[in-house]
Amino acid sequence: MMETDNKRIKAEQRVKELKEFYKHLSAYLIVNLAFTFISNYFDVVVRVFDGLRVSNKFTENGFEHYPLWGIWGIILIIDAFRVFGFRKLFGKNWEEDKIKEFINK
Repeated sequence: MMETDNKRIKAEQRVKELKEFYKHLSAYLIVNLAFTFISNYFDVVVRVFDGLRVSNKFTENGFEHYPLWGIWGIILIIDAFRVFGFRKLFGKNWEEDKIKEFINK
């Protein structure tokens, strides 16, 4: 009984971590798509710190300022490694683990 409770607690924690990551990913996509649209059509630049300007505006010369999607993307990748773990994302047993997961559903 105690072992089942521990498994349940770990499973609930894992689901919570996954849910938070997917919220983070959704926010990243929605905010960056909106900010890209706004930056390109309304010429908006956000000043984050004194000299750091963020914009998703892309011109023929490339990005005029630091792109938000790039900065936030690095943070999102770090979050993905935290949630999924490096070995789980790129490990040798990933395919086999996924097959077993889908069989057991």
